[in-house]
Amino acid sequence: MAPFGIGQLAIHADVAIDTVRYYERNGLLSPSGRLSSGYRRYGVSELKRLRFIRRAKVLGFSLEDIRELLKHSNNYNVAKIKTKAQAKLADIEQCIVGLLAVADPIKDSAPEAIAALRAAGIRVVMAAGDGRTTAAALAKQLDIDEFCSEVRPQDNSDLVARLKAESRRMAMAGDGINDAPALAAADVGIAVGTGKGVVMSSAQVTLVKRDLRSILRAREISQATVANMKQNLVFAFACNALGVPIAAGVLYPVFGLLLSPMIAALAISLSSVSVVANALRLRGTHPRP
Repeated sequence: MAPFGIGQLAIHADVAIDTVRYYERNGLLSPSGRLSSGYRRYGVSELKRLRFIRRAKVLGFSLEDIRELLKHSNNYNVAKIKTKAQAKLADIEQCIVGLLAVADPIKDSAPEAIAALRAAGIRVVMAAGDGRTTAAALAKQLDIDEFCSEVRPQDNSDLVARLKAESRRMAMAGDGINDAPALAAADVGIAVGTGKGVVMSSAQVTLVKRDLRSILRAREISQATVANMKQNLVFAFACNALGVPIAAGVLYPVFGLLLSPMIAALAISLSSVSVVANALRLRGTHPRP
């Protein structure tokens, strides 16, 4: 390779020209001579030396450490830098030199929603894709006794199948596309409103907001609806159980009482009206805010 100037040296070593000058000022690098144009001349040896310095800098060595390395490394072997770096790490491994903390923020509505579900006698299981340490920390904050960590998409479906095999009614809430198969397999799939379209299409319930308390509201409305349906069945059965025998003449031999067809038709209509009126009471259902 022909000799080159400082600009080409910087390009070949993938550093800035100012970086080359900085190393020169600190005695780590020097030109091999002058080009015919008068500019400083560099060759292959200086390029290898600069790459060696750059690699050592990336590994966290100070200028003094690099200067010491250069004294004992004539061939600029990168493997030697890594060996020195490992030794340096071994010297400080007993000391805390830095701390990095990463945490998933818990939604403000989550603790209240989970506490209410547990108070209602519902078993809460958390399935997380995070590592066990992170999942355990989240479960502890939310007071969840049972959790699964490092969960893959297939693991979600397996968890649903296992719980259903225990003859349990399963409801699952999720917002990721990986949750879609499990949402479809659960007895009740609950999709968070901001989830993907495939998630919403796989679930029976969609939460418009990312507020987990909406699960409680949906449950209360569902319970009120089921109770209303049972009341309507009682009303309809009672009306038919009384009206049909009378219209058929059951009371005629004893009391000589017959039911006019018009009155019978009116009674059947009133039965339907009572069912509809009772169903309209659901509009007054006010679940927790």
